[in-house]
Amino acid sequence: MSKNLFNMMCLDIYLLGLSSNEYQKIKDQIVPPSVNPPLLSWDFFYPSYQMRLRKATINSDIMTLETWTAKYNWPINLAGTLKENPWEALVLTDDSGKILWVNNGFFEMTGYSKAEAIGKTPVFLQGKKTSNTKKERIRAHIKSRKPVKEVLINYRMDGTTYHCELNIFPLFGKSATHFLALERVV
Repeated sequence: MSKNLFNMMCLDIYLLGLSSNEYQKIKDQIVPPSVNPPLLSWDFFYPSYQMRLRKATINSDIMTLETWTAKYNWPINLAGTLKENPWEALVLTDDSGKILWVNNGFFEMTGYSKAEAIGKTPVFLQGKKTSNTKKERIRAHIKSRKPVKEVLINYRMDGTTYHCELNIFPLFGKSATHFLALERVV
C-alpha cells in the first residue's frame, strides 16, 4: 500500500474493506500529503432512488396544482392527467398566456428559474427556428379552448435549441380560464 495519500486513489473504499486487525496494523503508516490532493467526487444514482425522487417530485407538483384547482374550481383530475401523460416541466398560465407557475423541471429543461419565467408568456422561449405555422395552430386551439399537442423548437437560457413537446390542457373555472402545459424534450 502507498503511504502517501496523494497517490492513493479510493483510500476510503480500501480502508472500509480492511478488517479491524488489518486496519490497526497500517493506520500509523498513513501519512497526510504535504499538499492538498485534488478532490474527486462521484454521485451514484440507483434506479430505485431515481424512481423515489421522481415520485416525490410528481407528488409535490400534484399538491401544488391541487391548491390551484381548489382556488379556481377546475373540474379536472390533475393527478390522473399527470400520470397518463409524459412530462418534464409544467407551466400554468392564465387566460392571457401569462405564466403563473412553473415546476422545478422547467428550470432543469430551460435554464430559466421560476422567478425569470413567472409573469412572462411562453413566447420568451421561442426564436428564429420556432415554426410560425405550429405557433398559429397552438394559438388557434387555445383561442377555441381546446387541448393541443405539438412539438416546437424552443430556446434554453444559454441559447441552445431543443424540441419541446407541448401537451396543453384548458382549465375552466367559474370565473377564470387557465392553461396547463405538460412539456418534455423529445
